[in-house]
Amino acid sequence: GIERLYEEDGFELNGKKASEKFLEEQLRRTELEDLRTCYKEDCYYTVALLGQYAKPGYCKAKLAEHCKTLGGMNGRIKEICKNVKKSCERKGYELQKREEQLILDLDNKNFGNQERCSKLQVRCLFLEDFSRGVLTHRCENLREHCYLWTRKTLAETIMKNLLKGYLGSENRCVKKLRSECHHMSRESPELLDLCLESIGTCNKFIEESKKECQRLVGELNREKSSVSKEKCKKWRNTCYRGILDCHSLKRPCIEMIFLCGENGFFHEPEKKKHYRLDEGPPKLLEEMGISTIHSKMKDKGVCVFKPGSCPTPEEVVQFMVKKTYIYDSDCAKVLDKKCPSMSYLPYMKTVCSRKRDGSYDVCNGFYNKVGSNCNRMFNELKKTGFWSRPDRPLSESECADYISKCYFLSHHLGHWKNYDFCFHIRTVCYHASMHSAAETFLLKQLHGKFTLDESSKRNKKGTGDVSSQKCVQALLNKCSEAIYHSYHVLHKCLHPVETCKNLTILAGKETSQLNKNLEEMEKKPDLTICEHLMKKCSYLEGYSTQLKQKCLKLNSKCKEIKNLAELAVEILKEEGNYLRNEEMCRNYLQIECTKETIKGSACRFIVEACDTMLLHVKEHCDFLSKDLKLHGFESDNGEIGSEQCSHYKNRCDILEKNCHGTLKNLCRNLKKKCHHIESENKELEMLLGKLGGNPMDIDHCKKTLESKCQGSGKTKEFPILCSTNMSQSCERLRENYEKKCFSLGMKLLEVKQKGNSNSSQECSQLLSLCKSMGSYCTNVYSFTTMCDSFETHCQSSTKPPAPPKPAPAPKPVPPAPVPPTPPTPPEPAPAPPTKPDSEKAKPDPARPEDKPEGEDKPGEDKPEDTEDTEDKGKEGEEVRPEDRLAPHPKPQPEPEPESPEPQPPAPAPAPPAPKPAPPTPPRPRPKPPAPGPTTPTTATTPSATSSQTGRPSILPEEEMKGEGMIKKGSKGYLLIIWIIVGVGGVGGVL
Repeated sequence: GIERLYEEDGFELNGKKASEKFLEEQLRRTELEDLRTCYKEDCYYTVALLGQYAKPGYCKAKLAEHCKTLGGMNGRIKEICKNVKKSCERKGYELQKREEQLILDLDNKNFGNQERCSKLQVRCLFLEDFSRGVLTHRCENLREHCYLWTRKTLAETIMKNLLKGYLGSENRCVKKLRSECHHMSRESPELLDLCLESIGTCNKFIEESKKECQRLVGELNREKSSVSKEKCKKWRNTCYRGILDCHSLKRPCIEMIFLCGENGFFHEPEKKKHYRLDEGPPKLLEEMGISTIHSKMKDKGVCVFKPGSCPTPEEVVQFMVKKTYIYDSDCAKVLDKKCPSMSYLPYMKTVCSRKRDGSYDVCNGFYNKVGSNCNRMFNELKKTGFWSRPDRPLSESECADYISKCYFLSHHLGHWKNYDFCFHIRTVCYHASMHSAAETFLLKQLHGKFTLDESSKRNKKGTGDVSSQKCVQALLNKCSEAIYHSYHVLHKCLHPVETCKNLTILAGKETSQLNKNLEEMEKKPDLTICEHLMKKCSYLEGYSTQLKQKCLKLNSKCKEIKNLAELAVEILKEEGNYLRNEEMCRNYLQIECTKETIKGSACRFIVEACDTMLLHVKEHCDFLSKDLKLHGFESDNGEIGSEQCSHYKNRCDILEKNCHGTLKNLCRNLKKKCHHIESENKELEMLLGKLGGNPMDIDHCKKTLESKCQGSGKTKEFPILCSTNMSQSCERLRENYEKKCFSLGMKLLEVKQKGNSNSSQECSQLLSLCKSMGSYCTNVYSFTTMCDSFETHCQSSTKPPAPPKPAPAPKPVPPAPVPPTPPTPPEPAPAPPTKPDSEKAKPDPARPEDKPEGEDKPGEDKPEDTEDTEDKGKEGEEVRPEDRLAPHPKPQPEPEPESPEPQPPAPAPAPPAPKPAPPTPPRPRPKPPAPGPTTPTTATTPSATSSQTGRPSILPEEEMKGEGMIKKGSKGYLLIIWIIVGVGGVGGVL
């Protein structure tokens, strides 16, 4: 994974350019304080329940009334309701003190945006009603400020994510930003603002990136003093992303990764996932992170909807001119300054075009034009009734349009109407989106707990009905934990009757809309739409019996579409043009279905199958076309990294013939660029062979390349390197070699730490690389030390195990006489019952463990050191007669067995009443043979023997376990051979 630190790929066609982890980290800045951990005092939950009635004189009666319904919700509410009198005592005083502190904090300008919006906003929600108007104005100002700050933060987060890797220079940044803005500028007024100020936006982000770079380097250098699994995982992910715009982070990151490896922590980064052809292609806004981040924020109560109409060029210019009394010359000055940044946008190009006299058409009568736009918006608000009732709820579409207009005109509205109604628009829309998010969350939580009344009478009214008691009970059960999700969910849980009415209305609207979407799905089946509708079905089908049936039908339809998408991919892989149009698709299917190479619904419904597959292919053609254009492949100046070339050349080969020519020029330019990159890499490898010295030495490389580029060598040997900047070429060569050094170093650590290599072949390969690259990799973190340590590791893991050290010699004891052979009994006794596997073979501690002396072959299983293969000759242990072997008079040289399959001795009949034999002193062990060259052992057949000792090899323990029988070729059989032939006169007992 260390190679990822060297990737500077500006062409990230990996299905999702947006890093979801980065987006999630940035979104945490906008989160409100957690209720469970930050609001533990009961007084907050009392005031959330009672509001202004939490004051003395009202608290007891109101709390007792609510506790009749809420008493058993969870432990916290139960404790509050357990003693109403105690819960109300001093609560008014505590809340009053918190209200006074909140006023001080709201007036304190030292609080930053994140702290104000995360902490103070939640306190406002708890205490605003209790204050009876004292906090209202301050808290509404805070809400509007936080709403604007959050929306701006979201837009900047989206843009920073897309510009990651391009913040090293202003030119690259501006070029990238403008290419993305062609598609995203109309998604929100905040994004349009960043696109209009393209140069200023890049300069701001570049400065912020430099500060972030310094912070990361300092933090990493401090944390390198100690490593842990969590730290290693965190810094790997941070390094792979941060290093794109912070080259000074590379060296500390590499050192940290090696430190982690030395301590056994290896975390591979997330692999780049290319989108698959058998899936729906990601929508462009999803790729950019726009739909992802807006969807996540909608769940948190901050809705950012795309305006129904874009601001007019006049409104954009009016937004840029901040003065209220405006002359035409003021407008011209602003355009002179701003047009270099925004004229690349098609709908701003006409604004920036001068007339023959040098003036701008949009600036003529500018002051009156601003007034007309303000009056037009004022009249629209009067028609909706919002002017007379500024607390009136607005629909999502009204919020989207009015918030966009306010973004560009708010500076002038106060001047022309002497009243800032945009303030009320923002607060009303923010309040509505918070409540909507809470109700949607609870609707998902209550899935299947109640159903709507789908009678014709209710359906005509457009509403549903529900058993109130059933809904309330289900809500209270879920709210036991749900109250900590957010303040608005808490508030709805504490008022269950009202909440159930609202949830019923919402469920009716949502199920009705889903029914319409499912009907449209029948007309235009699509994998992406399938996924979206199945998510809706997952929590809405439980509210409607009719809808549940439709969702089951949808599930079957989606599976069929998925199968057809997979079939389309198989057809595309033939690299023909069979999916170019309907006629060719039908002909292909008819032929293949006749041959029965294709079966199923595609053959039964050929027309429908072709329609679905052609639509699927068209979506992928359009997606690839947009992305290639986005990255400059309409000309020869496109950008792509070498690691992406093979994948996207293959994608072009598969799709190009079926896309009606839309990919022809784009894919040609892509392949041309990739061919150039491949040729340049080959020349770098050739140059490496010509250097004859250290590839890390840039000066030596430049001199060598200059000598090769003189005369005819320029066109023959290195045509690309000779025509480009030689310093850059040598720097690339150095980085390529450095990357190999780092990768080898990590491989050495991984093999050593994980102990996953006992192969002498792998050891020799890695050690050979150490020797060949060692002199050039001296600047790599502890490279020489790692190679030396790995060599020691290989020597210890591949050499044969040393024989055990002999125990201290005891005092000489005369050898014990050989016990006489027991008499043969007159008639055999029945064999005793077979013992469990665990008792069949126990170790004899008195006998040293004999091991093969040869080295293991690479990849061959080694004999396992197990106790079950040893004998049981312990004192006082009964030895069965059928297991007794005749002793030998003295140790003899070990002859080769005459037959590869010697028969074991027949079991001796059991004596009538055998007595335990008295313990015998241990016999002196024969001296081990003199050390000499070893030969690998083989244990594949019973006749396989060690070339040194002639003993058959001992196989692993698990192969010895049978049904109490010794089978030919089994471990038990080999063990007997070993005892008979190898032990000789030692007299082992099985």
